[in-house]
Amino acid sequence: MSTKGTPRDASVWKALALSGAVCLFIGFGALLVDYRVYGGVDFIDQHIGIFQLAILIGMLALFVGLIGWAKCLDRYARIRMGIFLLLAPICVCILGSLIGGTNVHGPFFLIFLPMFPISVMGLVLLIVVAISSGY
Repeated sequence: MSTKGTPRDASVWKALALSGAVCLFIGFGALLVDYRVYGGVDFIDQHIGIFQLAILIGMLALFVGLIGWAKCLDRYARIRMGIFLLLAPICVCILGSLIGGTNVHGPFFLIFLPMFPISVMGLVLLIVVAISSGY
């Protein structure tokens, strides 16, 4: 992906976005592992605050990092990022439904919460790229 800003700027935003994604993976991954190993959310019940904090910090870092990273990219890289952000939540929801079913009141309800904002962010990024002129 080519960048418009300095490579250092892009790498800082990219690192922040990837750190946020890792925090989300840890938070949601703990729920998935606990559900598959124990058949429900047993271990996580006693430590849910830690994983909820990881999810919250991960979402904030991901959003801020992706916005900053998108500012450093050219038009085609923004298009690819927008398409990925639009389609990735759908894939995650399909994977989650294969693992834990489609019960939104079950242990995977937390996974569905960030899916809408991430999809909207991808859609907004695609709209911005479509209406922007030049780069």
